[in-house]
Amino acid sequence: MNQLLKTLRDFGLSSYEASAYVALVSSGETTAREVSRKAGIPRTKVYEVLNRLVEKGFAEVQPGSPAIFRAIEPAKIAARMQRDFNERLGKMLKAFEELKMDEKSESKLVWISRGRWAVENRLREFLRENDKVMVFCITENFASVLSEVRGEHRVLLYQKFRVPENIREFRVLDLGRIKKAKDGFVARFAEIIEGTEAGKPEILIISEGSSILALSHGEEYLALSIHLPLIVALQKRMFDTLYESYC
Repeated sequence: MNQLLKTLRDFGLSSYEASAYVALVSSGETTAREVSRKAGIPRTKVYEVLNRLVEKGFAEVQPGSPAIFRAIEPAKIAARMQRDFNERLGKMLKAFEELKMDEKSESKLVWISRGRWAVENRLREFLRENDKVMVFCITENFASVLSEVRGEHRVLLYQKFRVPENIREFRVLDLGRIKKAKDGFVARFAEIIEGTEAGKPEILIISEGSSILALSHGEEYLALSIHLPLIVALQKRMFDTLYESYC
């Protein structure tokens, strides 16, 4: 139920509106008083909440004393939202085309993506764009993106956890050896993996000339798309060292 209410809030309903809509769906035709009781909405606010649902197209009302309310079927609302979304998306794409954005002018430095959805999609896009990759999974939060791996790859796990079936070979770090490492470069890298004030690394993917690093900080996620040869070279060196000597 909590997830359902959260999803409705994601689509622009307030907490009271989401609760009222769920109550209407489960009750069929009903009164404001019954919605108030079932959804836990104060009686002084329930009519206001229900009228907003009517205005937003989530409910219908039959005038009377008392007025009778009923929910618009969820499937119809979903279809309407899909149409509206597609229409807005089409307008947005058309507007971008009119701007004549030149992809070739993109600055090849560092780009940041924020939010779990954006980060996961950027990781998947990076894997689809590159046939040869090195992947270092520190946690399993984004391990599912490895399903996009198709070409030559080396996969290193910070600790053993489930990976997609297309990853037939991978290596797991020997944490004991890492902690005893005398190589200062490796020791410092191990500290960073555990997390710093900047965040905790989740997954690092390296290709020929670029890389992408996903980080988390509490419930926040971000991805750094890196196109700096020196940084990518250092990342490759560290990956090779860990992959060959600490598994």
